[in-house]
Amino acid sequence: ARAAPRTARPGSGSASTAGAASGSASASAARTAARGRRTHEVQPGETFYGVARKYGVAPADLRAANPGVDPEKLRSGTTLWIPAAPPGSAGAAAAPKPPARPATRTHRVVRGDTLFGIARKYGVSPAAIRAANKMEDDNVRLDQTLVIPGGS
Repeated sequence: ARAAPRTARPGSGSASTAGAASGSASASAARTAARGRRTHEVQPGETFYGVARKYGVAPADLRAANPGVDPEKLRSGTTLWIPAAPPGSAGAAAAPKPPARPATRTHRVVRGDTLFGIARKYGVSPAAIRAANKMEDDNVRLDQTLVIPGGS
């Protein structure tokens, strides 16, 4: 039988481990998944912040869900409880959002610029720049001013 998680289940009011009976481990996992809670077994080289980012939760929320775990002394094999991420967060809590970009910008072509390089710089596709500037091909001219459509 597989070892039970090292941390107590949040809200259980008990320090007993989940799935103590060997046959109930999969049933416990199914109940856990149904409630939106997951577990993660720490692998060598993983960090507390990295686990939080992987599941799209704030490190503070992960810490609150695992009060017996010191984030600075995380050991491989430790099982962490992963709290449900807030709706619509998709990892936003773990990493700061980039500043909002204006709907359109302009770029003045300088020596060495290519359409692909400009597109990569602004995080848009070359096709989007071509469409915004009614270009027939990928050629850009020195001192040409290109409209850069809003990107992600």
